Amino acid sequence: MIRAFTAHGPVRGARRTLFAIARGLALSSLCGTATGNAADGNEDRTAKEFLAISEGSPEVVYVTARRRTERAQDVPISLTAVSGYTLEANGVSNVLKLNQFVPTLQVFSFNPRNTSITIRGLGANIAITNDGIEPGVGVYVDGVLQARPAEAIFDLPDIASVEVLRGPQGTLYGKNSVAGAVNINTLRPGPTFEAYGRISFGDFGYKQFSGTVSGPVDANGKLSAGLSALYTDRGGFFKDVFNGKRLENYRDYSVRGQLLYQPTGDFSLRVIADYAYYNSLRPVRAISGVVTTLANGQALPRNFYQRAAAAGYTPLPIDPYARLTDANTPIYSKMAQGGGSAEANWNVGGVLLTSISSYRSWKWRPSNDDDLTSLAVMAKAQQQNDDRQVTQELRVASTLGRAVEFSGGLYYFWEQIDGLGQLQYGPDAPIWILGSTSPVSKAALDGFTISATSVPRINSYAGYGQATWHISPDVDLTGGARYTYEYKTGGYAQTVAGASVSGFTSAEQATIQATRALFGTANNYSVRTSNNLLGGLATLAYHVTDGVMTYATYSHGEKSAGLNLANLAIAVPKIVAPESVDNYEIGFKSSLPDERLTFNADLFWTDDTNYQTTLLDTSNFVIYLANIPAVRSRGLEADVTARPFEGLSTYLSAAYIDATYVSYPNAPAPFEAYTVVAGRLNTNITVDLSNRPLPAVSKWAFSLGGEYSQNLGDSGLGNIAGYLGIDESYRSGYFTNTSLSIYSRVPSYDLTNVRVGLRTSDGRWDVQVWARNLFDRKYKISQVPLVFNSGALSALLGDPRTIGVTFGARF
Repeated sequence: MIRAFTAHGPVRGARRTLFAIARGLALSSLCGTATGNAADGNEDRTAKEFLAISEGSPEVVYVTARRRTERAQDVPISLTAVSGYTLEANGVSNVLKLNQFVPTLQVFSFNPRNTSITIRGLGANIAITNDGIEPGVGVYVDGVLQARPAEAIFDLPDIASVEVLRGPQGTLYGKNSVAGAVNINTLRPGPTFEAYGRISFGDFGYKQFSGTVSGPVDANGKLSAGLSALYTDRGGFFKDVFNGKRLENYRDYSVRGQLLYQPTGDFSLRVIADYAYYNSLRPVRAISGVVTTLANGQALPRNFYQRAAAAGYTPLPIDPYARLTDANTPIYSKMAQGGGSAEANWNVGGVLLTSISSYRSWKWRPSNDDDLTSLAVMAKAQQQNDDRQVTQELRVASTLGRAVEFSGGLYYFWEQIDGLGQLQYGPDAPIWILGSTSPVSKAALDGFTISATSVPRINSYAGYGQATWHISPDVDLTGGARYTYEYKTGGYAQTVAGASVSGFTSAEQATIQATRALFGTANNYSVRTSNNLLGGLATLAYHVTDGVMTYATYSHGEKSAGLNLANLAIAVPKIVAPESVDNYEIGFKSSLPDERLTFNADLFWTDDTNYQTTLLDTSNFVIYLANIPAVRSRGLEADVTARPFEGLSTYLSAAYIDATYVSYPNAPAPFEAYTVVAGRLNTNITVDLSNRPLPAVSKWAFSLGGEYSQNLGDSGLGNIAGYLGIDESYRSGYFTNTSLSIYSRVPSYDLTNVRVGLRTSDGRWDVQVWARNLFDRKYKISQVPLVFNSGALSALLGDPRTIGVTFGARF
């Protein structure tokens, strides 16, 4: 469950363990916690402090969302915090399933590289990732930006907390994120020896081992070190009947080492190095249906079944939840990342000076079967990436108690991505795509290969600051500003190769070359752009009583122009315009004096101009960028917590989001809107999607649950407490492609996680039996028409029910 961190030590007694955690969960849903502290620069936790969190806490929750420690209910900001304890209890070790606890957060992953993270429906469209634009939601680990969403897919061994901040985040954080930010904090070394480990086993061959050990290096305890590791191995949910392999399995590991030097109470230096490797035969998409008739009643020419018959291929029965495939091209995702960072904090005269320096690299190596059959239509379809980034942040933060409190900083970011894309058509491509097995058709496509390199580079410089003026004991005014200069350059080079055409007539050669040109031609160009970007924030807060606070906020953010590095048609611009976001919020936070009951809510309205999106031309597999003139997201977020009696806590977090294309008059038509002209499919159609919903947004979403803990008496190991936890999440249906095809809409679904266990009151020993997706809900994460317009639909499925047991120990 979700909780914020407190400023005091643990409350003793196992019966208070779980209701305190659950209470903190929903309390933090609109408040949360963020990194940074005017005292020492760190609100991330040691393993021993992490143990204290799992044992309970006093009633008052404190956060540092504004770079200083404040009571959560007094902070006029919209964010959610999830403790590492909660994530552990629900088997979450990365951001992929974090949306089960944060209704306004949505994470989609077609594969690790093609991961999109949205907050309130904004940040990234649900499509294929393009290296020419940056995500609108920033992901940070220990204050360091992870420039590409794929880097957040890795399992982390020592998460202390995760915070989700909503709305533009430019006046407090290094990289400007126009839709929000996800901050992941890991455990830091402590001055005394600490050790913590967990072992989990489950069905589908699931195994996970994680551990953290830290302690002093020198005799006086000024230098501490820590080492954390995690290994995960899981068998596959899918079976490939073509070769008998199990697919959707994965294996990854990660290692993090840290040094913390604190010679005095006013100075600290934290150095972190990490490495992680991910290897998976995933993700696997299932053919989930076949469309044979277009919206106007015309029969789809050469539909999936007709193509299969012409190629002599017998498809598998259409039943996605049978989790069978006959893909013949290897499917895998391999990636590695690593890096290091150094964070120095120096308290000088009540002002905290902070420096964070980092270097990171990420390598991505995939293989896909995009025709999803045992035919050799696509022999190769992949996009490799080698990413490197450097960041440097300098900031200053004042202490509390001043009439005007402030924080600010300077930020530099550099990134280069070396991309290599390869498409190769196989011997079945002529009959499947062209409907012909003639020598000319075979020469045109069989073995035709497109190779492309892309190299975007980013240099970003920014200055930002925020200050709060305490006009009176009950009224606060906060203002912030940001200036960013970004300079981007990019190069794109594409080559094509195919079988020799020397044996064909001049007319046949011309036909072969014209056919190949429909799928790719030699291309080479460079592009550059620069932008001056402004952001800002203004918040007015009024403390009605000690238990009730209201606030109103306006914030503005801008995202720099994007580089269109693809095999573009002449009419497609090579630069997409910068994106601009204006966000308005009003809200309140209320609680009883003992915080036994809390109720927080906010209304938001966000206007997004020149929304940057990625589009896919399904006719010839070209991916490119475009601007949508205007989109909007508005809605309501609310959180309620209750502790009706000792040992029981409950929570509810809910969101209503109305996200729409305000203006999108010339959108690419959805598949079903195509027409048939002279027996051929006409895809050159545009439609007006204005006032239609944004994809990947559930209008309704909620998380609810509770925990009950009961002391069962003394044993040889100490006092034993039994506990039961239930967490439920729900999302209404949504579209999963930009064109809003009716065939891309997935139905609503709900998921239930349950755990029951025993632990000692000191938290040293814990055993837990768990079930995730308890009722084995069959649900789709996405569904889209396959490329080449055969009418086949492909679905990415959610995980089935999994059951297992976890053993934990702390020392």
